[in-house]
Amino acid sequence: MGKIKKIITHGGQAHRDDFMAVCLALAYLGDTPVERRDPTPAELDDPDVWVIDVGGRHEPGLGNFDHHQLPAHAPPTCSLTLVVQYIGIRTYEAALDASSWFKFTEVLDSKGPMQAQMLIGCSTPDGFAAALSPIEAQLIRAWSSGLVPNSLLRQLGHQWLKRWTDWRDNKAKAKRSSRFIGERLMNFMVCELPPTEDIGGVLGTLCREEEAKSGLTICGIIARDDRGPGWSLFRRNDHPRLDFRRIEGKPLVTYVHASGFIAKTEDVPVEEAIRLFREAIIQPNQLLRELRESVEARAEAAAEAKAKA
Repeated sequence: MGKIKKIITHGGQAHRDDFMAVCLALAYLGDTPVERRDPTPAELDDPDVWVIDVGGRHEPGLGNFDHHQLPAHAPPTCSLTLVVQYIGIRTYEAALDASSWFKFTEVLDSKGPMQAQMLIGCSTPDGFAAALSPIEAQLIRAWSSGLVPNSLLRQLGHQWLKRWTDWRDNKAKAKRSSRFIGERLMNFMVCELPPTEDIGGVLGTLCREEEAKSGLTICGIIARDDRGPGWSLFRRNDHPRLDFRRIEGKPLVTYVHASGFIAKTEDVPVEEAIRLFREAIIQPNQLLRELRESVEARAEAAAEAKAKA
């Protein structure tokens, strides 16, 4: 591959897939002019011109990365898919593993919002729209208007590539530093690895893999705090039998969120963090009693409101 002379992508309103594909192309190729317009036949045949998300051809050897000509039954594929696969299949596999939004983006652009909505378990189009980032929308609109410099796009691409390049090593290190503990059907992860930028995503992936392998539910995680010395205690997926408000005010506990899904401790031996985590577990008989009391309290409040009406 010679020096790439330019990158061409379609004009008009940009979308997430072509925006990200151009970011990654710039990170991979280096400083390269980007033109937002339709390509000429000569440019489609020129291997020194990359054409992304337009042109009706997927020919990596000629630098053509369009997906719109693919049949409806093809696997979810967008221009982001094609560019990352060209950079390297291991990079593509790491992207799928490390970034849950990657598969979502493939489905959104190639199969439409209804399929993407079902992928993430969202029941209504309004709920799906509410989950989209306003920062992303404004950034892509700004790029569509020519207000975003290539230097920023390239920096974003470098960050994504670095994450995916480092993913396997970071995951292997976290796995070596982690263990799963079972406590009366309550299973949780303990990771003693110092915090890294991607530690949350890595630990979440390891928990999902353990659940798939063992059939167990991982209710929470104990990990090194990423904001200072000490430990962070997390509840996964709002498990009903784990509430860190139960340890609020106890010695060694420095913070408990009002919703009870996270707590932080002083820099203590890991066994102390495990002890505190266990104290936040609600035993089955306690859970039933608390649920009954909650139902009774709501019924009393409703009766009082009716009496006053």
